[in-house]
Amino acid sequence: MTDEQKIQSMKDGVLKAIEDGQVKMRPKWLFATRTAMMVLGVVLIALTVLYLVSFIVFILRQTGVLFVPAFGPQDFGIFFASLPWLLIALASIFMLLLEILIKRYAFAYGRPFLYSALGVIFLGIIGGIVIGETPLHERFFDEAENGQLPFAGMMYQHYGRQPSNVTVGVITQIDNNGYRVECGSNDEMFSVVVGPQTQIPPAESLKVGDTILILGPRQGNIIVAQAIGKPAVLRPRQSLILPPPSR
Repeated sequence: MTDEQKIQSMKDGVLKAIEDGQVKMRPKWLFATRTAMMVLGVVLIALTVLYLVSFIVFILRQTGVLFVPAFGPQDFGIFFASLPWLLIALASIFMLLLEILIKRYAFAYGRPFLYSALGVIFLGIIGGIVIGETPLHERFFDEAENGQLPFAGMMYQHYGRQPSNVTVGVITQIDNNGYRVECGSNDEMFSVVVGPQTQIPPAESLKVGDTILILGPRQGNIIVAQAIGKPAVLRPRQSLILPPPSR
């Protein structure tokens, strides 16, 4: 049987199926509606992924957790314990949903799952980092602090709390025993005690007005510093909330 005969045979089969009622014709508007809903779903999920990833980046940077690994492998435990795992899991779920949806489109159909999944993850992370550097979340944070963000306000207030052993503050005084720093939404003052084992930059590199990152437990208004750093991109966030001090 030639190719032309095969094509004709297929056409005859389709026409017979339609005549027998085995195939139902569906209006074009139905396909258009399904396509529009699919595109809308992809857009909404993609925006959700970008929002979650950018929020995670914003919180990690502003609380100082993002810079903890710079102190060395001995502090990786603090870093992983301070990560917002619930948000990371939620962002991963939305990335998976996004991957499932885009696999239905011609540009992704037939490509290995690993490649398209890596593409979604890469674009989600890069896009989230870019958005996280904009004033978007800072504005939302301020609105949440003022009670003007009804839906996501609690999320900003919850994840805006600094971990109990990571503190970002501004040096207000330097003495022989350490530093006085100001931090938190109420401009709380803390005494940072420096010992022989404290990992710290050269003394001459720290001055009044510098924003520093301190690793160590807070005991009342005293922080026993295990390490002190001054990341160049660390920015003070006065609206961050400090948890109740350990006693």
